[in-house]
Amino acid sequence: MALKLNGKNNRLQRSDFMQVAAIAGLAATRVGEEIDYFLQRFAEAIEGVSVPDLPGMDRDIQERAEAMIALCRERVTAFR
Repeated sequence: MALKLNGKNNRLQRSDFMQVAAIAGLAATRVGEEIDYFLQRFAEAIEGVSVPDLPGMDRDIQERAEAMIALCRERVTAFR
């Protein structure tokens, strides 16, 4: 991230976003709803992603792409 959020620039958690929202004077309920909405949409988008079987695609590249998709699934689940 270009800017730190709640003093952090990685391993961000829901609570980090909630604390920044509170400092900004935003309603916690509304912020929580927006986070949930984003996570739901992101999870749906991830399920629509697949690694195409292209001629000449290196198996290592395909495995790395599949690992990245799995990592996205894990992080969305963990963030909830």
